[in-house]
Amino acid sequence: MLSGGPAAEDGRVAPRVMTSAGGLASFSSYRPKDSLLSGPAGGVVGAAAAGRASGTERVIGFDMGGTSTDVSRYDGDFEYNFEFRVGDATVVAPALAIETVAAGGGSICRVDHGQLKVGPESAGARPGPACYGAGGPLTVTDVNLLLGRIDPAAFGLPIDVAAAERRSAEVLAGLPGGEEGLLGGFLQVASERMADAIRRISISRGYDPADHALVSFGGAGGQHACAIATELGMRTVIVPLDTSLLSAVGLGHAVLERFAHRQVLETLEDAAIGPLVEELEQQALARLVSERGANLEGAKVRRRIVRLRLLGQETALEVEPPSSAEARSADVVAALFAERYRAVYGYEPPDHPVEVESIRVLASTAPAAARLIRGPSQRSSEPAPRTCRVWFDGWRQVDLLHRDRLAAGFEHAGPCLVQERHSITVVEPGWALGVDDARALVLSRPGP
Repeated sequence: MLSGGPAAEDGRVAPRVMTSAGGLASFSSYRPKDSLLSGPAGGVVGAAAAGRASGTERVIGFDMGGTSTDVSRYDGDFEYNFEFRVGDATVVAPALAIETVAAGGGSICRVDHGQLKVGPESAGARPGPACYGAGGPLTVTDVNLLLGRIDPAAFGLPIDVAAAERRSAEVLAGLPGGEEGLLGGFLQVASERMADAIRRISISRGYDPADHALVSFGGAGGQHACAIATELGMRTVIVPLDTSLLSAVGLGHAVLERFAHRQVLETLEDAAIGPLVEELEQQALARLVSERGANLEGAKVRRRIVRLRLLGQETALEVEPPSSAEARSADVVAALFAERYRAVYGYEPPDHPVEVESIRVLASTAPAAARLIRGPSQRSSEPAPRTCRVWFDGWRQVDLLHRDRLAAGFEHAGPCLVQERHSITVVEPGWALGVDDARALVLSRPGP
């Protein structure tokens, strides 16, 4: 992804490239491997900005599109992978930690030996879902349409409801139970697959998703956000104003950044942590300062990441000393490793030497203020909402609200639907809808 980049001191705009790590790089330092995941990375940066604009620093990004879903975690700063796979290739380069699952609006719904299956195959753009009228298979989009969760009149292209009904009857032929319940089963299967992806970037790393808000974006995210949040015990969903364009919004919030890295492979007792951290700090800042045409106001060392493992093990855990002085203290680093080990594995680390695998330092310019507001809404509230028939645990008549008519402070009890130009948000029973000062939809449900 290409960005105009920060303005230089002479007023000129220096072109930059978005990297897989969620930062900007100049053409001179850019390599193709650095931007293989730049599109999803833009969504992660956008989700973090949306969370900050709505007053929370702990978010899980949920980006559901047509063929796949990307999930990520942000807790005041980003999580990284420094080695990842793209197809059959292993890429060694910094990248935001993003988990992808083949579940999206175009995922094919089928029955296999009596079991409901969703994906990983996708209908793609051609032929697309059955409702596109091009002979496509039954997909998640068709299921949402048949259960009333999509308004055909506001879809943006001609929708063939009858084609979706025919495909549904073919797929579900011979199965016991009502059609609506079986279609709802497809949505449950899809939601469970996406919830599993969130568990892999939260619970498996020692973090509780219930401590985060779910930032939902992408064209299909709002249709499934409440169900996934309920599955994970989460109580807040944020749907930002730019929900269908958040990856592009994230590009505007990205900062110029540079990493410095050193492989160590020495025990914590023998490694000279202090001098290594100091040297890497100087390297990262020097690489940042060397950028031509960059406005480096607010440039500083932002992260110090130390990867540690028990001597002889393969898997390393990352710790981040909160200050430069603490990063130089072996005792502080050892205590942070023990704390992280307990969070991940649930018990105390054994009395065994700890090895420093590597140290990374990140220097960056200051982030922009997290403002996603695009001006006041056109109306203070929805004057006379339409109603529509939607399946939840049965058919219900619910309000269909238009987002561009909802001002900050608007509230509405679920269930209801919120329609906007490129997507629709399903507020399920037990959830409440509000609009905050950033004009984000904030969906919430009470505690146990």
